[in-house]
Amino acid sequence: MIHAGGHRGIKTLGPDVVHSDLECTLTNDETIQLGLCYIKGLREEDIGRLIESREGDGPYRSLEDLAARGAVSESALARLAWSGACDNLIGPGEQARRSALWQLGIARPAQRGKGGDQLALELPPGEVPELPALSAWEAMLADYESTEVSTDPQPIGLLREQLRSAGAVSIAGLAEVAHGRHVKVGGLVAARQRPETAKGITFVLLEDETGLVNTVVYPKLYEQERLLVRGRALVLIEGELQRRERDGGAINLVAETIAPLRNEDGTDAPVKRLPNGEQTSLDGDDFEALAPAVMSFAQGRRR
Repeated sequence: MIHAGGHRGIKTLGPDVVHSDLECTLTNDETIQLGLCYIKGLREEDIGRLIESREGDGPYRSLEDLAARGAVSESALARLAWSGACDNLIGPGEQARRSALWQLGIARPAQRGKGGDQLALELPPGEVPELPALSAWEAMLADYESTEVSTDPQPIGLLREQLRSAGAVSIAGLAEVAHGRHVKVGGLVAARQRPETAKGITFVLLEDETGLVNTVVYPKLYEQERLLVRGRALVLIEGELQRRERDGGAINLVAETIAPLRNEDGTDAPVKRLPNGEQTSLDGDDFEALAPAVMSFAQGRRR
């Protein structure tokens, strides 16, 4: 799945209990609001009740108001909080998700039964303790874990200094590189394809925070690095830049080496992990475990 932040002037906003509908909506010519259906594990029935309450009783005013109305279950409240959908009810900041989880965890939601709903009092949660702030990397991982989409930041953007130190060029920077020059590019694998008609050539669409570039992997390198080409989400590719003037200057990168993107200490990037706990089903795996399955060979060859 391609990062949803966009490189072409289209802004994307994450799911939001105040503004999101079931599906994505276009709020204006420049902004797409992700739908609540993107939040994994959130039932369509819960989403319907959430929107129905918002439209019938007015916008949610606070986390306490959201819980007290009883539109969704406690588990659904936790999913909403961890996805960032409640951030507008608590204010911006790196601490927002953990604070929302803490407050919703002690709130008393309405109870649903056969005889109707037993509404809860809208009680303030008291003073919120000072919670550890999510790093930018952890917030991005939380996005991928809860929605398989990150609107901001793009993973490679968080590793840009590391890539710059390794001599890597951004994808936008390839426009200044001459035909035939050797370059290094680090990126997120957005798509892979190995068509039957391509004589064993694999095409890897690579993305960073500045754009996309098509990478050509010939059969010899594919056989040498099959596991990396087929399964790695974050890679560092070195190869020859080819510019096809007859196609309007379109750029391809012909890969000569491919390696996992690593930290300066030699460990696989990323090493930051989400916190363990009931609020998340993640048990300590990094971005590679969260990379959406759509970044597979799709309809390409499987062997």
